[in-house]
Amino acid sequence: MTDSAEGLTHLDDEGRARMVDVSQKAVTDRRATATGHIVMDAATLARIVAG
Repeated sequence: MTDSAEGLTHLDDEGRARMVDVSQKAVTDRRATATGHIVMDAATLARIVAG
């Protein structure tokens, strides 16, 4: 494992993800915002807009 993985409860000793029981955790309200970019030819966009 790397130093960045130390203390992470969702990784086993070999750095593989494992399931964690969260049934006793309190419910929280979380929000996230994501952005992205799509690159395409102008002709492709025209066909999408045209349906």
